Amino acid sequence: MWQVLKEMGVPDHFIRLLRNLYVDQEATVRTEHGITEWFKIGKGVRQGCILSPYLFNLYAEYIMRKAWLDESKAGINIARRNINNLRYADETTLMDKSQEELEDLLMRRKLLRIPWIARRSNKSVLHEIKKHCSRKAMIMRLKLKYFGHIMRRQDSLAKTLMLGKIEGTRRRGRQRRRWIDEVTEATNMKLYELRGTVTDRCT
Repeated sequence: MWQVLKEMGVPDHFIRLLRNLYVDQEATVRTEHGITEWFKIGKGVRQGCILSPYLFNLYAEYIMRKAWLDESKAGINIARRNINNLRYADETTLMDKSQEELEDLLMRRKLLRIPWIARRSNKSVLHEIKKHCSRKAMIMRLKLKYFGHIMRRQDSLAKTLMLGKIEGTRRRGRQRRRWIDEVTEATNMKLYELRGTVTDRCT
């Protein structure tokens, strides 16, 4: 927290004063069985302290700046100001002109495993996705990785479900498309061939 305050422009002498408030903090908890022993507090702000809301808001603002939301063009224009997030206490809501654009942006970051606080603009995320492959190819790559992970397990419910070894009968008519069908079609391999490939890797 002290590094965050420094990067947010809080003077050093104020930071030293705040740190003195947090040095060797201890607390105790009252339960139905009585009061616990005193223990050290290593994280969090002081409960009930008038400075805590300000410290929390500074930290939240730091995270938003790290996410580059202040430079993002996404959002809604209100009174000539671009608003892309609303914050109240510990709740944060992202805003955009359409649900599709917002979901698309969040999904792209998840596909690339970009942390929320990473200093990456939306433009750079789009550029990296185009550089590597299409979204469809990225999703298939994740599916193949998940398939290999499940197949390498000895016994698990997920593996049983994936291989279709559930007891019982299905309804009459055309067989429904399965998750595994997309994997076999994408690799142009039979299921037993895929399982053999995974087994070879294990050995």
